[in-house]
Amino acid sequence: MLRKNLTQAIGIEEIDVMQEELLDRASQLVEAARGRRVMEVRAHVERMREVASHLFESEERHLRAAGCLTLERHAGQHRRFLADLLQLGHELGRGDARRLSELHAASHVASWLEAHLGHTDRDLARLGPRAAAA
Repeated sequence: MLRKNLTQAIGIEEIDVMQEELLDRASQLVEAARGRRVMEVRAHVERMREVASHLFESEERHLRAAGCLTLERHAGQHRRFLADLLQLGHELGRGDARRLSELHAASHVASWLEAHLGHTDRDLARLGPRAAAA
């Protein structure tokens, strides 16, 4: 299970809400993968891509408005995660369950989220009122 306290430190409601949904989806993805419920995994991956796209746009907008020096690094991590989700969706869509370990993929998603939300997104929290006002 993902640690739910990862989103507490940001303090930007719009971002906190989307991060919470992303964490919920990732937890559901891991559970579906453990149960080898491929159709459910596919649905969670697709919804995660939608939520992550909106979340990342918002984060980058706040970082840009605050003149954050880590914007490019942050945005690069976002692009990589979205590409990974897209690839996972394609593999599941082709029915590559034999080649793809859903649990491994779900674990990768969960690990990435914990690292990104728990560490990289602290850039947003450090910006304080400047980020929240963006």
